[in-house]
Amino acid sequence: MEYFTYESELRLLCCRICQTMVTRKQVKLHLRSAPHSLNSQEISLAQEWASKHDIFEGQLEAHANLPPRPDDAPPIAALGPPGTGGIRCEFIPEQSTSSQSDCLYVGTELRWIREHLRIKHNWDMELKGGRRSAVMTEEERSNSPWRTGVHYQRLFFSGPGSELFEVARGLNLEQSRAQDNASQAALQRAIDAFQNKGKDIRSREAERIDEENDFTAPNPWLRRLGSAVHLKDFSGKKDFLRGLISMEYEVDPDDPHKSDDA
Repeated sequence: MEYFTYESELRLLCCRICQTMVTRKQVKLHLRSAPHSLNSQEISLAQEWASKHDIFEGQLEAHANLPPRPDDAPPIAALGPPGTGGIRCEFIPEQSTSSQSDCLYVGTELRWIREHLRIKHNWDMELKGGRRSAVMTEEERSNSPWRTGVHYQRLFFSGPGSELFEVARGLNLEQSRAQDNASQAALQRAIDAFQNKGKDIRSREAERIDEENDFTAPNPWLRRLGSAVHLKDFSGKKDFLRGLISMEYEVDPDDPHKSDDA
């Protein structure tokens, strides 16, 4: 489909241009709005195509049924390259017996992560009065319940399920991207070689046809004698003439008039 890809794992459509997920109910509104601005007929064709796939009906249903994506999972390719520089909440309640946080919140600015910690976890950094030294500031930063440098994506622009989530934790995306580029370059070289070989074959075939056509083309001497006009009727009989030339005959020396063609 020229407008969407079908993401079977998520049971959602992803817009190729906007790089956001779309549910069945959202197809019409999404394609009617900018940057698509499609007419009713084009939208109907897209809806007909979407009806052939298993897709969540609405965004709320998708949000309620999709499990959290593992933070070490690779980015969802249809959503485009992940964002960088995200901040992940790693708050662990005092009564928790786990050494790892179960909070999935990811923010893009420090003020949002602090607001999340204050509202969701009732935690606030205790700032003492007076001027803090650089050592104290670094200590507070190292003891803060968040982690920086996070790669992140989101399924929807807004509404249920539009929160950011971490991807590619522990993965070297630059190395993976370099490997993908190398694979793509190798594939392109193979395609170019195949196309060049095809062009070479077609060129040789054209030369062979030209050589065959030269059999019926009168040379300058025949043109000067005016024989080309008389020979033109044989232009369609080149195979017949070649056959006559290549035929082998057996002649009886005792009877020259008696001969058999082999």
